[in-house]
Amino acid sequence: MVLIDEEAGSAHAQIYPPLTDVFKPLIKESNVYNVSYIHIKKANRMYKPVDNDIMIGFTKWILCCLDKSVV
Repeated sequence: MVLIDEEAGSAHAQIYPPLTDVFKPLIKESNVYNVSYIHIKKANRMYKPVDNDIMIGFTKWILCCLDKSVV
């Protein structure tokens, strides 16, 4: 998935099993979320949907909350 921040910057993010079962029902396209405790790592050279050298990995410690002030 591609995440876009408040300054229109983008980053590739991945959620690996078994966390897909946790986050899939929570994250919907076009919604705005506050995300904390992310894991930043070097981007995969074989698959880079955005033009930068980092990607975000979701972990069991991540906090992801819908920003209701924007919705």
